[in-house]
Amino acid sequence: MGTDYFPNTYTGLACFLCFFFVLIRTWRRRHLYYSAFKVNGPIPFPLIGSAYVFFGHTQNILESFTRLKRKYGLFYKLWMSSDLYFVVMKLDHVKAILNNCSEKFSTMKFVDPVFGKGLLTLPATEWKIHRKLLGGTLNQQILNSYVDIFANYSNVLVEKLEGTLDAGFVDMFPIFAQCMTDVLCGTILGTDLKVMKKNGPDVILWTAKLGELSVLRIFNPLLHPDFMWKKSSLSKQTNAILHNVQRLIKKILESKRREKSYLKLEQEPNLLNYMLKLENTETTWNEEMSAEETQAFLIAGADATSLTLGYVLMMLAMHQEIQKQVFDELDFVFGGSNRNVTLEDLHQLSLLERVVKETLRIFPVAPLVGRYFTEDLVVGNFTFPKGSSAFIPILCIHRDNEIWPNPLKFDPDRFLPGETAKRHPFSFIPFSGGPRKCLGPTYGYMSMKVVLATILRHYKVVATSYREISEIEMKIDVSARCVKGQNVILHKR
Repeated sequence: MGTDYFPNTYTGLACFLCFFFVLIRTWRRRHLYYSAFKVNGPIPFPLIGSAYVFFGHTQNILESFTRLKRKYGLFYKLWMSSDLYFVVMKLDHVKAILNNCSEKFSTMKFVDPVFGKGLLTLPATEWKIHRKLLGGTLNQQILNSYVDIFANYSNVLVEKLEGTLDAGFVDMFPIFAQCMTDVLCGTILGTDLKVMKKNGPDVILWTAKLGELSVLRIFNPLLHPDFMWKKSSLSKQTNAILHNVQRLIKKILESKRREKSYLKLEQEPNLLNYMLKLENTETTWNEEMSAEETQAFLIAGADATSLTLGYVLMMLAMHQEIQKQVFDELDFVFGGSNRNVTLEDLHQLSLLERVVKETLRIFPVAPLVGRYFTEDLVVGNFTFPKGSSAFIPILCIHRDNEIWPNPLKFDPDRFLPGETAKRHPFSFIPFSGGPRKCLGPTYGYMSMKVVLATILRHYKVVATSYREISEIEMKIDVSARCVKGQNVILHKR
């Protein structure tokens, strides 16, 4: 018996065990392979699967979904490493998935640095608890009480915009980000940060960078393992920015706890006071949960509304006749007055609301949502297998020519009541859909209408740096952003 016998034996045993492991794993996942076999999609490779189609900058991700839609249609598969994803744009499929699946896909944990471990990212079992406890914090009565706060911060924004009038093209996102940070803090957190007056902190600009880093990780399976991520420069950048965000959240919470502001919940019915009360009355709630949800509500709300406001001004700059109609509506409601917007005014601004909705159709700030199948889901003649996930590219749905004829034409009349009634209810889902849709669409519409009704009575949007919508390049982090900025020129009316 030679000295090489034992090494050869060990090598053979190791190969056999590896083969046996692969065989068992393949057998256990046979239902995934069976379903995947029925659906077209990019060819997968070992380790990375089909993720190579997304490699590069975050701008490539949205372009890839658009390109793959042209090649494979409204339903195709992607392998992200060994995880199976179905990309779904058939509206009946979208409806079934969003209505029946509450679990976010596994890589959603990679956006925890952006939104915290709150309603947006929690596993379904924990999400149900948080949703039940916090669902009433944005009811209509509370939202109505916020209108004066929206109006007051809008007036501060009008003053701030005065300084941009002689600057040529100005990127509106950083300005709106400051405004909506003030608005969110002043309403749901009951805290006046005076971000517009003090020029900081730039919470939403931090968010944009955190989102970009998180999405780069989601679409690169090589960075999914924690040990690989921690060795990367992206991880170091994430930790540095996250430290700033968490320090700000901690400062707000500690100040409110010292004030015992939750004792004034009836006089100041905001989310933060309600969570502080839960800390003292609900055994299932703790200080860490308050911090995570504060981060989620502040960042998700301010980021989405800031971006949408910038896109609205760009659309009005491109479509001067629609801007004239909006101003005529404002003139009819306000009679040439610069008084504060009231709740009664909002009910009369129907064209302005249609403008916001059409903007959200073309530029949904959450361009992609996903779900994980904890059980088989049968839709029509196809079964989405347990253990797989679904990507739902909202941007592609909102720009699909079969659903929205001439999709890059800006036409607010698409949202006249008669037109809306003709369409599938899941053809327009800027805030997602189903049980896990965003808690705050009404808050978003109300706050944006107040801001727009205020600034458009003071300023005319005379130009944007883009000639047409097709020129606007977009990239994805946790939101869809302009690669070259939301650039407009304002003139005083």
